[in-house]
Amino acid sequence: MDEVTLFKSIKKRLRVSFDTFDDEIKELIEEGQSYLVDKAGSLPFIEETKTNLGNNSRALLKYYCQYNWNDNGHLFYNDFKQKILELQISALKSRNGGGK
Repeated sequence: MDEVTLFKSIKKRLRVSFDTFDDEIKELIEEGQSYLVDKAGSLPFIEETKTNLGNNSRALLKYYCQYNWNDNGHLFYNDFKQKILELQISALKSRNGGGK
């Protein structure tokens, strides 16, 4: 997956089929990536990985964008704190050689 594919995937999740808000969506993606990296460290949003780390980081990024797009960003952490914790653990395992 590359950045363009990630952008299209998130845009699809937001149900936006026109280009008017592309800049806002790109900014939202950057904010979401920064937020999740701040919570869990370096994350492979566009890299294919052998673990679920890439898939989980992309999924949480999509939810982050969806929540903020719908003016519910203040609910994101409480609704996803378990998934964020799981992401933190997976990221730590990945940095430490896969938990070996």
